[in-house]
Amino acid sequence: MALTHSTGHKSRIFLIILLFGAGAIAVSIFLASALLYYRFNKRLQQELINSSALSNQYLSSQVESALDNAATLTSRINSDYLVKRLLNQKENDIYDLNQVFTQLTQYKLSHAAIQSIYLYNSGNDTLYVESDTSSISSIWDNFSQTKADFPDQTAVRLMDQLVANKPYLPIFRVIDATAAQPAYCYTYLAYDSYSKSEVKNFILVNFYYDQIFSAAELQPDSSTTVLAMDQSGQAMTLLQSELISTDSLNQLWSSQLRQTAADHGFFTTQLDGTTYLLSYDKDNRFGWTFISLLPWSVIGAKLKQLKLITLLSDGLIFLLLLVMAYFVSGKIYRPISAILADWSKDKNKLQSAQQVMRQIFLHDVVLGKVMNTKEYLSVNCSRYQIQLAYEDQLCLVLLQLDQFSSACAEISVAEQNALKDSILQMAQNEFILDYQTEGCSLEQGQLALLLIIPATTSQESAWKNAVQVRLAALQQAVRQACQLSLSAAVSELATLAQIAQLYQDCQLCLEKHFFSGDGCILFTDTTAAQTVADYVYPDKLEKKLIEALNSARAADASLVFEQILSGLADYPLICTSIALTRLTLAVKSVLRAKRLDIDFQLPLNTGTVSQVQQYFIQTTSLICRRIQQQIDSKYSLLIDKVDKLIHAEYANAALSVDLLADRVGISVSYLCRLYKQYTGQTLLDQIQAVRLDKAKALLAKSKLSVAAIAAATGFSSASYFNKVFKKACDVTPNHYRQACLRAGAPGADPASR
Repeated sequence: MALTHSTGHKSRIFLIILLFGAGAIAVSIFLASALLYYRFNKRLQQELINSSALSNQYLSSQVESALDNAATLTSRINSDYLVKRLLNQKENDIYDLNQVFTQLTQYKLSHAAIQSIYLYNSGNDTLYVESDTSSISSIWDNFSQTKADFPDQTAVRLMDQLVANKPYLPIFRVIDATAAQPAYCYTYLAYDSYSKSEVKNFILVNFYYDQIFSAAELQPDSSTTVLAMDQSGQAMTLLQSELISTDSLNQLWSSQLRQTAADHGFFTTQLDGTTYLLSYDKDNRFGWTFISLLPWSVIGAKLKQLKLITLLSDGLIFLLLLVMAYFVSGKIYRPISAILADWSKDKNKLQSAQQVMRQIFLHDVVLGKVMNTKEYLSVNCSRYQIQLAYEDQLCLVLLQLDQFSSACAEISVAEQNALKDSILQMAQNEFILDYQTEGCSLEQGQLALLLIIPATTSQESAWKNAVQVRLAALQQAVRQACQLSLSAAVSELATLAQIAQLYQDCQLCLEKHFFSGDGCILFTDTTAAQTVADYVYPDKLEKKLIEALNSARAADASLVFEQILSGLADYPLICTSIALTRLTLAVKSVLRAKRLDIDFQLPLNTGTVSQVQQYFIQTTSLICRRIQQQIDSKYSLLIDKVDKLIHAEYANAALSVDLLADRVGISVSYLCRLYKQYTGQTLLDQIQAVRLDKAKALLAKSKLSVAAIAAATGFSSASYFNKVFKKACDVTPNHYRQACLRAGAPGADPASR
């Protein structure tokens, strides 16, 4: 009980340390995660803003580069000699036009974004067009076409306002606003001015809006909308073919972007019900405003992803730190555990010392090693808190753990003592329900219980029946819990001063355990009433036992051994030990005589009569098998010797059973019986078979006469030989010889065909 309580107390202390450490880690991780998430949130927003700003600056530089390329190409066209000549001559023939348009085609092919080129000669008020749909013939056919008749009226309006537009700067316009899908382009002007109000000639180069930036590396995020607004607030997307021009954008331009003085910045705004993070950049020589619109939902998704990553990281860190906390808690707990262990050991030592002294006193009382005076017993019972009075009527129950030595051979002495203490505790718990009980552990797997029998139940039959019922329940509990069998001896009633005598009576009673078997319950009054005469050892039965072993009759030996044991049941155990010792010596003498290396030792001090019988049956069965093998081997040698004599003496007509029996030195009848038993045929049949085999060989291989062959194989006459041969082979000797000659196979047996 104390050990269990101490272990549970230590476990609670370790759990408290572990929970405290885990809680501290959890709070620390929570605070750190909240701070990191807040900082990461701010940092992410700042990074997105910086990224948008850098993207606008990068796009601005890329757009400037693309527009500069277009302006450079426009300047080259304006400076071209053929173009100058066309614009300065009032009269141009087809040859001149062919040269000019060939040159314009080359310019157009040099830049895939060129949609068309307009040349205006103010001298003859004529427009020349190089486009995807124009040709020399169509232009020549409309040679007198004026600005008023030109279909691209937005271009005509630019012509009328040339002075208001700077040359070589992009003008975003619609080529055909009335079409189902209007075409957007950037138009570059180039002209020669002679005065502030008069322009003689000019050119217009129109670039496809969706192709002019194809050479630029414009790769913003797919979720980001990139816009450009000119000085008037006209908005267009840089990577899409359609123009984004809505009331929301106009309001955005007029209310916020136009009024901002900074060259670049950011703010949040709503367009068509959607919240955006807007960053802008005005730092370019065209005066355009580059805008990046990033939906706030995208930022929220990234923040949510960041939050999820933070939570997962926190979880992994928490698990790692929890494992660390477990080991750290173990290190912290070790010194605390050592202190608790020392305290528990000191406490247990005091309790154990008290319990040991108590057990020693009870042990000495049971064995009669202390004074049995009333004063001495009363004082020590009070000192060790033993609930026994000098005048109490006591019953001693001596418990024996059956086969204790063999069952506990593989465990230490400390474990054996712990096992005995556990069983003693079970016994006290069983009897405490009816009786006041004290107990102690004895030697050799024995336990002693002292039961105080109340005067109300001192009637012999009543308390014995009750004790027997409790013992049966205890035996079942020990068998289930420890897989051990328990035997018991119950004494008569006596006082505390007579306990030593009760112990001796119980020890004598337990000697009957040998015949009663494991798990028996014996009463001393029953065994003490058995009076017998002096034991006489059964020499005749021992002689029968030895004869049975020598004859390899194991069953007979077991029956004799059982008779010897049954005659020992009414005698003291010492008689059984003496008898088993003499039987062991007798069996060993047989083993020595037969030269058998078999260990035979009947168990004298352990086991029961059934176990001794089982050991005897198993061992004597082995002994009888080995003796039978010796007998069989001896007879086998005898049979081999007889067969060799027959093969050696078959030509001797005097060969007979009597001669063979005389040669091997046994009687005729015994020899005939043994030979028949081990070979399955008689000696006469074997002699005749050997002679016939020799005769067949001579008939097949030699030219001897039948009479000579009969004499050579031991037959008394040729007629007798013919008779025996005809009976055995169904042919006469002459016919057998002729058949062998016809077969052409000397030695072949025609009788077998």
